[in-house]
Amino acid sequence: IPAVAYILNGVLSTLPFFINVLIVQATLWFSFGVIGVSLFKGGFWTCNDPAIPDEAACVGEYTKQVMGALGPYSVNVTRAWLNARFHFDNIGQALVCLFICEVGKGWTSIMANAMDMTPPHTSMRFMTSPANAVYFLVYVLVSRFFLTNLYVALTLDR
Repeated sequence: IPAVAYILNGVLSTLPFFINVLIVQATLWFSFGVIGVSLFKGGFWTCNDPAIPDEAACVGEYTKQVMGALGPYSVNVTRAWLNARFHFDNIGQALVCLFICEVGKGWTSIMANAMDMTPPHTSMRFMTSPANAVYFLVYVLVSRFFLTNLYVALTLDR
């Protein structure tokens, strides 16, 4: 029991420092969120028919090949102009995307969507904007490595 009390006392003594790092982290999240909205707002929309280049042409139906248990078959699908599951159209969604980037699970698909981004009202195309990856790489480096190491250093220092 004394060992548990020692560990608990050490964790509680670092709490004020954790709050300072948390404030830095929140500032970083909000700053990158605002930058992400200004860079990527409206850019993750696309037609569910990959052959359609823009929003105006994304109407009607198309035939899609689907693999079933007995082999491939055709299905008529209504075209729809859809946004990606994770996007930067508002600050709330941007913060969700940044949290995913910081946690590390699924951030590469968000980065791939940003790299496929085209001007508004046009469908995403593969590797149209590869320079957008810099935003995600800088954020991941700063948040996952620098801030995580700050938390670890505070814990070990106390």
